[in-house]
Amino acid sequence: MSNSILISQLVLSQKPKRKTVEFVYNKEGEINWRKIDLSFEDSDLIKGFDLEDGNKFKSFKKKFIIGQRLIEAKS
Repeated sequence: MSNSILISQLVLSQKPKRKTVEFVYNKEGEINWRKIDLSFEDSDLIKGFDLEDGNKFKSFKKKFIIGQRLIEAKS
């Protein structure tokens, strides 16, 4: 077995677990349920791929999030 195959198998076996966040988002009186594959978070924003809108990459301000839950999913 070549080294490149061993390395690629090692990389595939070490994928991080995907984190999915579900939340209610209230912006300007419009309330929506969102389900995001989380890729970035800081004290003000979360960013990720919106699973409810064709996997579009989006940013959300935390101040508009009403409630949330985190789902740890296998990759």
